[in-house]
Amino acid sequence: MRRMFNCRQEEKVNAIRACAGEIRFNACEYLINWSKNLEMVENSLINMRTKLFLNYNLEEVSITGQILMETAAERAAKVAKEAASHHKLMHLHISKMGRLIDKQVDRHFITPFRGTFDLNDSKLSRQLTIAMIYDFSMCNGLTDTGVALKKMSDVDEKYSITEPDTLQQIVSDLREGDIESSLDYLEAAQPEEDGNIRTYLHTQLITDNIELGSNNYDKAVKDLRRFKSPFVDDRQKFKHLVGALLVGKPSMIDIRYKYLFDFTNREILTLKMASFFIPYEAPLKNLMRFGMHAMIQLGDLFPVGFAPAAIDDNELPIEIGFHATHSSFTCPILKEQCDAENPPMRLICGHVISKDAINRLTTSIRQQRNSSRLSKFKCPYCPREQLLENTRQVDFLKWCESDYTDEEVQLFQFFN
Repeated sequence: MRRMFNCRQEEKVNAIRACAGEIRFNACEYLINWSKNLEMVENSLINMRTKLFLNYNLEEVSITGQILMETAAERAAKVAKEAASHHKLMHLHISKMGRLIDKQVDRHFITPFRGTFDLNDSKLSRQLTIAMIYDFSMCNGLTDTGVALKKMSDVDEKYSITEPDTLQQIVSDLREGDIESSLDYLEAAQPEEDGNIRTYLHTQLITDNIELGSNNYDKAVKDLRRFKSPFVDDRQKFKHLVGALLVGKPSMIDIRYKYLFDFTNREILTLKMASFFIPYEAPLKNLMRFGMHAMIQLGDLFPVGFAPAAIDDNELPIEIGFHATHSSFTCPILKEQCDAENPPMRLICGHVISKDAINRLTTSIRQQRNSSRLSKFKCPYCPREQLLENTRQVDFLKWCESDYTDEEVQLFQFFN
């Protein structure tokens, strides 16, 4: 049965291939003749210009000139007629191929979206799905649920939330209007956060005290003095906050200050603070960051459909603007870019060369001494003798990226 199916498929492919061959043959043949015909027309026009239009003393066109003009016009008309005829022929061949494809090829339209997602499809699918539920629970203050889920489902450690108790305290405090725990965390941990996060927190602190009334002004001033000022680069906003503090509750409806009282600000602060505890490879974080950008393009492609061979489980059929990174290390010996198959290796003397360079050094020693590959070699930059087992692979880490900070990259770390 499978053999008959393969034979039919091969016949269909051969028919389409033959039709494509005809199109190619006609196109190549016409291309050769087209160049010759255009050259003939061009020569006729040049000859006509030389004989007729470069001599301004002629009052009338001679018989020779009339012949030249008629010849040029006839050749141009012939070329135009051949072009129209060839266009018609090519159109017939292409239409024939289109009908052949519609007739011979089975049209199975498979949309890029799956109706249901089977968690048992693979181990990786289960891990990523459970990790997303775990991320959602931890970032929304449901620490007990997240911890229980992690114990029951064995969530990979690389997806684990750092300092879950601190995160739970910050989330619950922010929802109650208390930002002191967030400021305390920023002062103690000093993460590479966006400079705006501290500004948002202090703005929320001042506006909360304005809403509560004048009895809390002393507390606002005290809290502001505890932490370094975040308004160094935004003095205009600082002036507005001081003005709102002096005006009091009426500032909430004052056109000059009411933009400061953003009631969605607290939820944004919760998400930003939670991002400091989420690992780089958290699946929910990456899904929300990059998946939402892809939804528009995937929606446009939805009615088109994809053949089974066009879908890869690990790839999307579109391009997404990830922060592309690669090893920035080039081997000083081979002058080649290092990659996963040819990683940089640190020697005990501290010099770094590629793995292929080490292989070549040890191979050359083997050929010179006519023996099996030795484990000893000398560093190309210093006379120190090296052992293969003492070399260490240099691992290029990913971008230390956050939604709220300038990107920084750690070049590499050494494994002991």
